[in-house]
Amino acid sequence: MAFRLTMHHSSFPELQSVKEVIEKIQEKKLVLILFNKKYSDAHDVEHKFNSWRNIYEKNYDLHVYKCVITPKSELKTEYKIIKAPTFIFFRHGEEIDRLEDINKVDPNESSSSENAEEKLRSWLDHCCTSN
Repeated sequence: MAFRLTMHHSSFPELQSVKEVIEKIQEKKLVLILFNKKYSDAHDVEHKFNSWRNIYEKNYDLHVYKCVITPKSELKTEYKIIKAPTFIFFRHGEEIDRLEDINKVDPNESSSSENAEEKLRSWLDHCCTSN
């Protein structure tokens, strides 16, 4: 019996350097940057977010990017990324808030991936609507 392994590629525009990040956060009002490994798993919150992020892009003019981090990444050091995935929300070039290690499994939660997705939605709602 044959089976197929599917890799889920990110459709987020990728930023490769600190300079690129600075340019984007200064030219756009609302920016969300995901710092994560190159490929996310199908159950990863990145994969789920990618399926509904257009709601925030359309309703709030949110610009979403991804930075791939590695152990010695300049981006990881500059933005103090401790655990992945980390989402950082910027408004007018300033970091407003961050959401770290959202895929962490809580044994007390019935479905941790759904709870991670709900947590991300709630956090984004708050970030996009607060001044």
